[in-house]
Amino acid sequence: MAHHPDTAFRTFHVVEVKGRTVVESDFYDTFGQLFPIDDPAVTRGWTNNKVPKHGNCLKHAQRFRQAWADSQPPPRITLVVAVPDFPAWGHEGFFLKQTFYYADQAAMYARFLETGDAAGDGAFPRLLRHLRDKYGLLDSASTDDGIAFRFWGYQGLRWVRDFATNEPVVVPRA
Repeated sequence: MAHHPDTAFRTFHVVEVKGRTVVESDFYDTFGQLFPIDDPAVTRGWTNNKVPKHGNCLKHAQRFRQAWADSQPPPRITLVVAVPDFPAWGHEGFFLKQTFYYADQAAMYARFLETGDAAGDGAFPRLLRHLRDKYGLLDSASTDDGIAFRFWGYQGLRWVRDFATNEPVVVPRA
């Protein structure tokens, strides 16, 4: 978690980073660090029953928000899932791998934000629908106020992009 006070806002970023190749069902573990997941339908068909997931990051964000409710302006809290991003959108001089393990999920997430639904019965679409219905993922993905959610790809510490906008992410540094 990072805290950056600037002239107008207190901003917290809670980032869950995946740093290795994972299968689609591992998004359950990643997103489950942020959001409590207690619906067996989300993990249907997996060999292990992985429900529930604790979602401690959302719980901490809610506690921060409550504790600072009277401050003006109120704090901005952003929950982030960040995964390795290796498509050819990169920056000059940065070695790009040819394989991007999360291309389907990144594209599905962008469509999910546009349409409000995630087509298919795979683990990731079921997860997105669950988070939309239970935690208002669509609303939190489109806001900068209160508790927001972002899905980012990274190519090292200096090159990060938001999968919703395909734009570079600029995080203020203290």
